[in-house]
Amino acid sequence: MNQVLNWSDFPGVWGYNTDCITGVPLMKKGELRPGVVADFLFYSDYLKDNFHFMHSLIFEISQDELILSQSSPPLPVSSLNQKILLTYLTKQDGRTVRLGFPARIVELIRGYKLASQNRVPAIAVQPTGDTVPFEVRLYYRLKVPSRSDLKVAFQGHRLNLYDISIGGAHLGYEKPILWKANMQTTLTIEMGNRMYPIEAVVLRVWKPPSVKMLLDVTFAAVRFIHVGSSSTERFLEEAILQLQRELMMKKGFA
Repeated sequence: MNQVLNWSDFPGVWGYNTDCITGVPLMKKGELRPGVVADFLFYSDYLKDNFHFMHSLIFEISQDELILSQSSPPLPVSSLNQKILLTYLTKQDGRTVRLGFPARIVELIRGYKLASQNRVPAIAVQPTGDTVPFEVRLYYRLKVPSRSDLKVAFQGHRLNLYDISIGGAHLGYEKPILWKANMQTTLTIEMGNRMYPIEAVVLRVWKPPSVKMLLDVTFAAVRFIHVGSSSTERFLEEAILQLQRELMMKKGFA
């Protein structure tokens, strides 16, 4: 039996506007239609914090299935039954927004017949959850210099902050912190004299290669959970803006 993927399996992947559009994703509203470009991300890549989107085109929509053009590069047979996050652009209140929903690849079609009677390779996917707003900007990461004013701590222990975005960060630590994948935790972000607690979920934890100077270091990828909190998002935006200024100053005087 195939595991059903729901959008809650992507903690922190959505913007703070959590109004969900329930049911078959927007099919009855006409926003998702043949000809729309769809970008999708494998759930396995999400777990690795590797946001590499595949590009496709929607060929056909039925009540419980979508037919997409084969991506480039083409998907291998091993992608069957794989869980994905499918996103697309649409208009809401006069502005362009990106929406997305979780789905599962159910078939790789060798010869899908187009209206022109030509046959092309295609992908059949089955939605498994609701459609919600998706914030691509959450994943624009900035590398953090070692002497940056932007710092992260856990229970009073300063962590190594390697990069950060509004959506999450990559951290390193030497303390015996017992983090595991999917664990929820509370971090403290420090910016100058300001300290701000923020909820996060641990995506993965790993040890570096056998390098003598890194033997005691553990790495972790975390995603911030600030759904519904505009104040937290504003703080993160300010922190990242300050970091951008630091990087610009460093580059200007290098």
